[in-house]
Amino acid sequence: MPRVIGLDTASNRWHLVRDDGLRWRCLIKDDKMSASDRRQRLYREARTAFAMQPSGTWIFAEEPIYVQNGRTSRVLAGAAYVIEAASYECDVFWAWVEISKWKEVVGNGNASKDRVKAWVLEHLDVGLTEDDDQDYFDAAAIGEWGRRELTKTGVIVAV
Repeated sequence: MPRVIGLDTASNRWHLVRDDGLRWRCLIKDDKMSASDRRQRLYREARTAFAMQPSGTWIFAEEPIYVQNGRTSRVLAGAAYVIEAASYECDVFWAWVEISKWKEVVGNGNASKDRVKAWVLEHLDVGLTEDDDQDYFDAAAIGEWGRRELTKTGVIVAV
């Protein structure tokens, strides 16, 4: 069965949670680095993380929010590009998911952060605790949404 990773996007860092509980985050914004250096570092980090995944792993990523700040938009677009490129090189599949879509996994496309957290703690065994960063809970729920979609379409056969 392929691994599934959920990726929660934010303007300064992205959180990833694999279906077995492995988790990590990528720093997207670092004002001490040039944009080019930041993208190169992010690419190396993503490539290293994705190279360790079994072939056929799926990443379901929350679509970055639209922002009116041009600099932040460029940072998010650059981050999305380099992470997606790194995934392709490592035989990792990639899909973007709208926020309201993945939140359906917890029962409501407008679910609050508290509702997502409570649902993950109750339904998923990914090693998260009450004290973990909220973005990890979002990433776990995104991954679960993706796993269910793959099961519905027959990519993953439920056992």
